[in-house]
Amino acid sequence: VKAEEPPKVEEPAKAEDSAKAEEPAKVEESAKKEVPPQEPRAAREFDVTVERRMGDTVGLMLASKTAGLRIVDIVPGKLKEVNSAAAPDRRIEKHDFILEVNGKSTQGGGKNDAMAIIQGISWTLKLKMHRPLEYTVTIAKSAKPFGALLGYQMHIPAIEITAIRDGALKDYNATAGPEAQVKVIDTIIAVNGIADTAVAMVEAIRSRA
Repeated sequence: VKAEEPPKVEEPAKAEDSAKAEEPAKVEESAKKEVPPQEPRAAREFDVTVERRMGDTVGLMLASKTAGLRIVDIVPGKLKEVNSAAAPDRRIEKHDFILEVNGKSTQGGGKNDAMAIIQGISWTLKLKMHRPLEYTVTIAKSAKPFGALLGYQMHIPAIEITAIRDGALKDYNATAGPEAQVKVIDTIIAVNGIADTAVAMVEAIRSRA
């Protein structure tokens, strides 16, 4: 398990043409909140149990977010074995959130305790998982700034919306239906097809192209 450094918060400069959010998001270009290539993933919760033995690693890279511990990547370890034996709808995927570890919440003050359990010697890990709803939105760029404070870690492919201010994003929300609006603590996982790192996505949001 690799814990990430504290997120960096930055407001991108003007987004003149578009921005994308996950599916991968488009900012137009478009802005996108989490979505797979074909169909958007539906939001849901599910439980996963990981049984470890001496010397086993869990095989998770995690980022601490407001909503809990986000799965940044799944690397060789016990979880890959659990995933390979699980039904497709019970497999942990990139961008899922861990809400609880052995009954300990990953939000607020319980986050460090939950991380310590994962990194510790507990033989059984009972994980309560949350899979966020993914969808793509298109936000027209203009002379206005994008209008959001963004929390991210440079090389992690996810950007958390920490505040919404006057700008292109607020204008988009004013005309979008409730289900299509971008909200605080939503996560951008791709911008105009770019999903490598947060830095690359921020550059795409700032781009005039």
